[in-house]
Amino acid sequence: MKFRTSTLDEEVEAIFSVIQYSPNNWSPEKIKKTFKINIDLNLINLIKETTLDKIKSKLKEIFSKKYEEEQSKINIRDISKKWNEKKIEILSKLKNIIEHKIEEEEITCVLLCLVNNGLYKVDEKQIEVFYDSKDFLFLMTHELFHILYWQVWKELFNETKIKNKKSWLLSEIIDYLVLDNNEIKNLWQNKQQPFFEKEIIWPKIFNAWKIRENFDSFLIEAKKIID
Repeated sequence: MKFRTSTLDEEVEAIFSVIQYSPNNWSPEKIKKTFKINIDLNLINLIKETTLDKIKSKLKEIFSKKYEEEQSKINIRDISKKWNEKKIEILSKLKNIIEHKIEEEEITCVLLCLVNNGLYKVDEKQIEVFYDSKDFLFLMTHELFHILYWQVWKELFNETKIKNKKSWLLSEIIDYLVLDNNEIKNLWQNKQQPFFEKEIIWPKIFNAWKIRENFDSFLIEAKKIID
């Protein structure tokens, strides 16, 4: 795994993505928990109603000073050490669960400083995670698994992109099921809080997971459920 700090452009893109794709329940508490910057509801609503190209310059101007302040707090050596001390155990347990190896040395981890969240970019083989997350290793592994998931998806179905909400939701459900597996969940500091338990496909996917023969056959069955 290669680590580096984010650029201001990447921070702005991450903030934009988190706001764009999150539900419209931005309470003051959620805003404070999610961002290391002052963002009010007016700005959130403006972001949700526009495109990144139209607002990127304005956001860079607003966030640049705080970005520089927070960047100075990141210690890449300590963060890299934290991952390297646990990566063999994490990756070994993941491989036992899904029977696929993660080539983590090909992945770049970008350390975000303004948004307490994680993102992934499959084509770039890049994950982006908040450097000061209380459960940093979980957040890293969550985003790392997303990259592996879409690589396996491409091998099985020759599809590389999220087609619709169902395929995105399926990827989040399967990420949850894998990282909540008894073999690996003791490595995380916090218990996962799934957001999809009221979704129609959840019980069907969960039942398919419980009776799976292996990960690939489960994924094939899961795709049938959402098609």
